[in-house]
Amino acid sequence: MHSPAKTALLLVDIQNDFLPPDGSLAVPEGRDILPHVYRLLEWNWDLVVASQDYHPHGHISFTSTHDLPPFTNISVQKPHCPPGVMVPQMLWPDHCVQGTHGCEFEAELKKKLGKDVVIIQKGGDLAVDSYSAFSDNQYTSFTPLIKTLHQAGIEHVVICGLATDYCVYFTAVDSCKFGFKTEIVREAVRAADKAATERVFDDLRGWGCDIVSIDDVLTV
Repeated sequence: MHSPAKTALLLVDIQNDFLPPDGSLAVPEGRDILPHVYRLLEWNWDLVVASQDYHPHGHISFTSTHDLPPFTNISVQKPHCPPGVMVPQMLWPDHCVQGTHGCEFEAELKKKLGKDVVIIQKGGDLAVDSYSAFSDNQYTSFTPLIKTLHQAGIEHVVICGLATDYCVYFTAVDSCKFGFKTEIVREAVRAADKAATERVFDDLRGWGCDIVSIDDVLTV
């Protein structure tokens, strides 16, 4: 008899700076995911992981670093490559700066995270952005997440958090690349660009990711 696959709940970047009304990079309707996330946390998961955007002051992605408007696309030097090898970089309002309130997990979520939750911090390198909870955007370095999942014997990853079209998207793609059965809980994610949600979901299905409802997840 085949035993059920070990499953991890992965909470992506549910931090104050990504939440309205006061977050510096608030995702529209971002707070609407919270009741669903709290409900997911009541389930008996084999592992719970929470990723945390964790930027130093002067990060490559910050508008203040370049004195340019938010959401400007620029080119920056690719790390560990010869001078002149450039990659695109979107500039964001300063957000999730280490040691600030904006970097902290949402208050109620913070209370509900158990002592066994694994915190994965990302975006700590000044010179490269990091959307995925697995790796920086250029795959020049990896977080401990893949090792953590493998050591726990995880085969199935259920993802919720912010934002669907950025950090959730890239985390889910990497999860599929690493061979995990990957699901995104529709009610427990929101996109920076709401109009792009279904297009993003379709793209993720192409990678092998399933888009599911919370009731589907919790009645397995």
